[in-house]
Amino acid sequence: MEMSEHKIHSPKYISSKEGMGLPNTTKSSQLVDPNTLITTEVWNELEKPWTQSGIVTADVGYKWVSKWEVGKNYVLTSNIDREGNLLSYYVDICSSVERNGDNFSFTDWYLDVFLPVGGVPEILDEEELEEALVAGYLTNEQANTAKVTADKVVSLLKSGELLIGFPPTRE
Repeated sequence: MEMSEHKIHSPKYISSKEGMGLPNTTKSSQLVDPNTLITTEVWNELEKPWTQSGIVTADVGYKWVSKWEVGKNYVLTSNIDREGNLLSYYVDICSSVERNGDNFSFTDWYLDVFLPVGGVPEILDEEELEEALVAGYLTNEQANTAKVTADKVVSLLKSGELLIGFPPTRE
């Protein structure tokens, strides 16, 4: 297997307190039940907009709403523009989400699933997962769990089951 040109990094630890994005977001959270947390991040500034598959997913005033569920191997994030329009969903495939006090966390396992509104779910970063496996950052079992989870998430997105009630409606 030929390695891609980018250098693979060790798995990232992601915390609900620090958020899914960069420090330049305004963060808030709501505990839905003991095992579910909804976090919201509003982007304050960016050098340039972030895009995925031609869709802007982060820019000034854009919002990321994420659903963290203890025991799940994924975290679902909705990307919303400054006018409140839902643009896409982004799903991080990860270690089992854990709760420690009021903080939820996971370790990113490289794979992601992207779903533009009105589009088809797409698994991203499969080459990064393979590189991480070769580099020893993930075990075969973790890599297999990531692949199985990504396939399951694609099915749940296609059926709409994963998106029921998400993002939460405005009050």
